[in-house]
Amino acid sequence: MNISLDGAVNGSLKALGKRKLIYVVIALFIISALIDRSYLNSFNLNSLLTDITIIGLLALGEMLAILSGGIDLSVGNTASAASVFVAFMMIQLEGLPPWMNLILSVLFALVFCMALGAFNGFSIAVLGIPPMIATLGGMWISKGLAYYFLDGMATPFKVSGFSALARTKIGFLPISFLILLAIAGLVYYVLTHKRIGRAVYAIGGDRYSAQLSGINITRTTILIYTASALLAALGGLVLGSYTGTGYVKGANGYELWAIAAVAIGGVSMSGGTGDTWNAMLGVFVFRMIKKLMVYANLSDRLEGLYIGILLLIALAISTSQGGGLKQLKFLTGMHKHRSPSGNSV
Repeated sequence: MNISLDGAVNGSLKALGKRKLIYVVIALFIISALIDRSYLNSFNLNSLLTDITIIGLLALGEMLAILSGGIDLSVGNTASAASVFVAFMMIQLEGLPPWMNLILSVLFALVFCMALGAFNGFSIAVLGIPPMIATLGGMWISKGLAYYFLDGMATPFKVSGFSALARTKIGFLPISFLILLAIAGLVYYVLTHKRIGRAVYAIGGDRYSAQLSGINITRTTILIYTASALLAALGGLVLGSYTGTGYVKGANGYELWAIAAVAIGGVSMSGGTGDTWNAMLGVFVFRMIKKLMVYANLSDRLEGLYIGILLLIALAISTSQGGGLKQLKFLTGMHKHRSPSGNSV
């Protein structure tokens, strides 16, 4: 019994050692609470956890792209587009029972966004377009479609029950936050226990070696960007549920927040290295720092400056771990890995 207990304690301490950011999260929480006691009220905590949920879902998708040696600049606009698609379909299906309207509208948004993500993956894996350029194009496609569907107007959702996604709580925790934790657990399990997860790390570590080992890089890449778009769409649904409207600019700039959070969480921008739960802790750190700026009465006008500096520091640390310049060339298309036969990998 003592041996089992010692093993459990040692295992827990070892796990905590790998999650050093949790101490930063605790410190930020204490500092924020000391600066302003209202930080601990239910409204602020609900707002914080909802924001973490939205950014966290986008960050999970961004993490998959970065782990594979790529990047996804379209997650912010995909999230916005998802809320727009739901609002649009609710108008089109207004004659149906509310529950059926809600289900069909959400399914339409998720499938449409997944198709956009699959197109990003196809552009990268089949057409050979660098990830940064391909997803930049995907970003504008998502924004263009969202503008087309609702003419760029913020549109309330016709089915009032949609707000339950962001408003429902279990205890003091929003149900959307619990969904985030469940999805993060699923992503962690797939990455660490499934063949497709190992393929993601292998492609990010060395694309050529991954191909030689029999990994289908084309299929895996398309799946990665499809999953990234699905996760971004889920984040957009939570955002829309919280704000009550589908809006083309709802998640503007969130792709940079997701990248910053993932980098803070220790995911290497050169690919092949990173941990799901550390990435989630990176989301907590990033969002809590933004919240702390508000409570510290720092100027809103300088918020972009602070976030930009934080992003640059996180990226500098990430790229200094090795392979940063090589990866930058791959992302922008300045360099391609080639097999002995001369074909690009």
